[in-house]
Formats: sequence, structure tokens, C-alpha cells
Amino acid sequence: MEINNLIVAIIAFSVFAGIGIGVTFGRKSGRDSKKLRELETRLEKERQNMDLYEKRVLAHFSQTAQLVNKLTDSYRDVHKHLAIGAEDLCPPGESSETILQLEDTNRESSTQEDIKPPLDYAPKASPKQRGVLNESFGIEKDFDTEDHDINVKE
Repeated sequence: MEINNLIVAIIAFSVFAGIGIGVTFGRKSGRDSKKLRELETRLEKERQNMDLYEKRVLAHFSQTAQLVNKLTDSYRDVHKHLAIGAEDLCPPGESSETILQLEDTNRESSTQEDIKPPLDYAPKASPKQRGVLNESFGIEKDFDTEDHDINVKE
């Protein structure tokens, strides 16, 4: 009988230990699941905020494109108005000649071949003259080289 009582005691102890372990892990998993639900809720809110932000950015650039198109159309209308006004108000033939002369002048000034970039140094007057970028430019040698020993590694 003692063996039966011992077996019953082990079984009862195992059941109580199992219940205690189950309750402990159940509470922890309940907290974790609550945190998980909170994180999922926050993630969903952030996704909604990001979607809203993307829609606002898209609307902004869409409106910018429409305004630039309107500006281009307005510029075209102004140019057309000025061209019609020039034809109507200038004596016949002079408006087109004046415009063509202005275009030729602009082309000539923009395609000059003899334009040189600015120099970043003063040009030498003769090949024997020391240039500004020369190491000895502006240095006068007044001292005696025998009195001063200068070691230069080559």
C-alpha cells in the first residue's frame, strides 16, 4: 500500500506542479499577447499615417505639375499676344525684320571663337622671365649661400 500511496502522492504533486506552471506561463503569455496586440495596433496606425502622408505628397506634386502647366500656357499666351501686337502695331515687314536682327545678334555674341578663359596667373613677358608660379618668384637672394648650410634631400 505504501507504494500506492507514494504513486498517488507523486501524481498529486505532478498535477499541482503542472497547474502552477500553467498558471505562470499563462499570465506571462497574457501580458505578451497584450503587448503584441498593442504593437499591432500602433503598427496599423503608423501604416495609416504613412498612407495619408504619401497621398498628401502625391497631391502636392500633382498640383505643382498642374500649376507649372498653367504657367507654361500663360507664358505661351503672353508670347502669342506680343507677337500679334508686334505684327499689328509695327509697320508692315519691320516687326519680323527687327526680330530676326535681334536673333542674329544673339547668335553672333554667343558663338565667338576668340573668347579665352581668364588666367589664374600673370603671363610672362618673355620665356626667360620667372613666372608667378615659379618657386623663386619674388624671392631675392641677398644672403651668402656659403654661410648657411641647408640640407635638401633629393
